[in-house]
Amino acid sequence: MDNEIIFDYFDRNVWHNLEQLSSNNTFKESVFAIYSTYTSEFKDINIKLGLRGEYTYATPWTNKIKMAEKQKYFKLFPTVNILFHLDKQHFHSIVLNYNKKIRRPTFNDLNPYRLPMSEHSFIEGNPYLKPAYSNDYSTSLVLYNKYNLTFGVTTMRNDFSRITSEDSEDNNVMILRQENVAKNTNYYVNINLPIEVCSWWNLNTNLLGSRSIVKVIEEKDKIFVFQGGGENAFILPEKVSFQLEGYYVSPSILGNIKMLSVYKVNSSLRKSFVDNKITVSIFANDIFNSGRVRYKIKEQGFSRYTKS
Repeated sequence: MDNEIIFDYFDRNVWHNLEQLSSNNTFKESVFAIYSTYTSEFKDINIKLGLRGEYTYATPWTNKIKMAEKQKYFKLFPTVNILFHLDKQHFHSIVLNYNKKIRRPTFNDLNPYRLPMSEHSFIEGNPYLKPAYSNDYSTSLVLYNKYNLTFGVTTMRNDFSRITSEDSEDNNVMILRQENVAKNTNYYVNINLPIEVCSWWNLNTNLLGSRSIVKVIEEKDKIFVFQGGGENAFILPEKVSFQLEGYYVSPSILGNIKMLSVYKVNSSLRKSFVDNKITVSIFANDIFNSGRVRYKIKEQGFSRYTKS
């Protein structure tokens, strides 16, 4: 990726470049991978195994510093999926799952250039940011091939989150940077319940509860997070459909930022014409204007609240 950021100001009918805010940046990332899979069936047991090896070579560059650190690493990523059928008709099953994944920093995460968001806040890249690795273990109970109950735990090593801190040269300026945190552990329970209430009403409910343990700035935070959402689909006469959906998210942690609770209710009305070849839709999103993001930034010695 090639990226050029130019800041100019207009004075006396002439555009003048602000060199201190402008920059040239490039980012090259090459990923070489090899994959292997194995599948087998034994009576009422299905087994799927996989192994992926990846070598990554990334070179971020900007004209604002003499040298940006190159990224070179090789990792193996196994996956295991074992399905046990609980009945002869294969309506019910238990699924054991394990997988290892990687989350790579993006160009904007690595680029050390400081990009202004406002007069008092900047986003700054971190050229020393390392990739994050996750291990996910889960057990799922599937009933009638549609109802799902999942228990699991995810551990993140070198997980990175956006950390907000004061500028060392100006305490009225906030700097947002991605930083690697020591470890992030998340225990979760997920329930998915699609229900056909009647012939003209379908309801799909998804509930997720998780217990997160995050260590940031030498402090360990523990928080329980609940997410719930429901989608109602109503089939009305004359090829008209009405959808009403809503979700709620309890307070959660992202780096040293605590996101406060938020909820939204959306709706839509659709009408089809010409044998369903033309559809007209009307949407009403965030009906109660409740989707404003509120968060608390916790720093060493003090906290601040922000609303957007």
